[in-house]
Amino acid sequence: MNVKFCSTGLEAVLADYLECRELLLEAVAHGDGRVNEAVLIAGLVKGDYQLWRTANSAGVTQINTNPFSKTLFIFLSAGDLNEIEHVAGPVVEKWAADQGCTSIILSGRRGWERALRPLGYDFQSTNLIKRIAG
Repeated sequence: MNVKFCSTGLEAVLADYLECRELLLEAVAHGDGRVNEAVLIAGLVKGDYQLWRTANSAGVTQINTNPFSKTLFIFLSAGDLNEIEHVAGPVVEKWAADQGCTSIILSGRRGWERALRPLGYDFQSTNLIKRIAG
């Protein structure tokens, strides 16, 4: 499976984003409210987020650093599950290691645990969210 890293220049990032825009917006709609389209595009253009694509899927990552570790966080993915698994697979893992990351964390629905276990992912925690009026 060919996994494409799409963070090489403004025009290329925007072109890649537009090709998978509908998939990503569907994921945003089902997400935890972390991003909207404007935040997503700004993060991709600034290089804070990384866009990964396969033929029928896409994923967005972010490197998080704290005093104890550097982690690649996969926080948005959409498309064909068999292809999405590759967005969390060896190509992305090698890129993360090359960036100095010591782990990959994926935020997603329960089905991800079963789907990614064969790739070496283990259950770590449950995240709960309660939306409140502000």
